[in-house]
Formats: sequence, structure tokens, C-alpha cells
Amino acid sequence: MKVLIVDDDAYAVNGLKRMIAWDKLGINEVMTAKDGEEGWQLFQKHPLDLLITDVYMPRMNGLELIKRIRSVNADIPIIILSGYDEFNYAKEAIQLDVAQYILKPAVFTEIERVLKEVVSEKFVADKKEQYLCGLRSHLEQSVPILREQFLFDMLSAALMERDITGHRTQFLDLDEQVFDGGLVMSLMIYRDWNHKTESERDWQLYKFGAYNIAQEIVQAKGSCYLLRYMEDRLPLLLYGTERRNAAEG
Repeated sequence: MKVLIVDDDAYAVNGLKRMIAWDKLGINEVMTAKDGEEGWQLFQKHPLDLLITDVYMPRMNGLELIKRIRSVNADIPIIILSGYDEFNYAKEAIQLDVAQYILKPAVFTEIERVLKEVVSEKFVADKKEQYLCGLRSHLEQSVPILREQFLFDMLSAALMERDITGHRTQFLDLDEQVFDGGLVMSLMIYRDWNHKTESERDWQLYKFGAYNIAQEIVQAKGSCYLLRYMEDRLPLLLYGTERRNAAEG
């Protein structure tokens, strides 16, 4: 993890760098900037995991820096270190979703305690986001299978009209034209039973290859969905212009 400390008080910055056990917090790089402008430049060049900033600084103050960062990153944890006379900024800091607001002077043990809380919360949030990303990826990979099952159930009259909702068809990425009528055709995958040396594994690989070729053709033509095998038959659902062309042919 990387942290950026933005403060024009060199004594405070050096104290934070020396006194905080950053490695125990899981932070292996501590960058510093003397004002908000320099901090903004560093933020644009280096991905950060945590920002610690003062409020009142030359060129660009801490709140302006936070606003700029929030415009491109709404999730990075931010801690404000500020003097008592700047506490009136606390309300605006809350609106900018600042994780913690620490008043100077603060003992390093208190700062370290706050850092532990913020880093722990970030760790939990990151794990949750990783889980959700994995779940979304798995769900996206499952959509073709779910869509195929939905079409199969629809064609076999296993679905009621109430089961066909806009939200469901949108999630399955189904073309609305498919509900205006279609034509089902089957590709017969022929197996020569006289070839006794042909193993079941080879036959299944052959069927898999035929399915992939058919899928490529279907994706190129459009207005067509490929369904799952029924024994050695591979059904295709034609709709829209493809249905009319097939019917006329």
C-alpha cells in the first residue's frame, strides 16, 4: 500500500514518517508533498491507497486537493490533520467523505490508532469489492447458459407468460424480436456407428467442435440463437430477418 502525506509543516511530516510503524500497517511506501498542488501532481502519477493532508497550505489547500481527488476517485480513504483554528472546515470535510478528522497537536499513538482503523476498513472494503467483482465475472460468464436455458424452456412451453419480464430479458441480453415469432431448425450431427474404434471421448470432442463452429456462424449472422444439444441434434432458433429468409428458402 502507498500513502501520501501532504503538509507544509516539515516537522510534522518528518515526525509522521519516523514515528508511525508503517510496515505493521501494511504500508510499504510513504510519499510526501509540501502543498496541495504538489500533492495533486503526485496523485496523478502514482496510484494511492491512503491520503493524509493538512487543510491550510499555500498554492492549493487541503480541501481543494480533496475535491480534485474525489472527482476521479470516490473510494480512497482520506484523513485530515488540522489545527484547532481550522476546525470550521470539518463540516465541508464530512461532505467530501473524509474518513477521519484529527486535530493538531495529536500524539502519534492516537494518529496510529486512527490509521489502523482506516486501513482495516479499507482492507474489508477491498475484500468485499474483490468478491463482488468475482461474482459479477462469474455471473457474466453464466449469462449464455442462462439465456440458453430460458429459450429452451420458452420453446418447450415450460415458461408462463408472467415469467417473461423485461428485467429478465434485459439481464439475459435477449433481442425483443425473438418474442414476435421464430423458426426452430436442427442440425443433425451424424455418427457412423460402423467405426467401432471411435471412442466416446472423440465423439464428444467432435460435438463440441461442431457447436463452436455453429456458434461462430450464429454470432456473425445475428437474429439467431444456438440452443443446447438434444441427443445428436443441435437446435437453432431463427427470428426476425433470419426467420423470414429461412421460411422463404
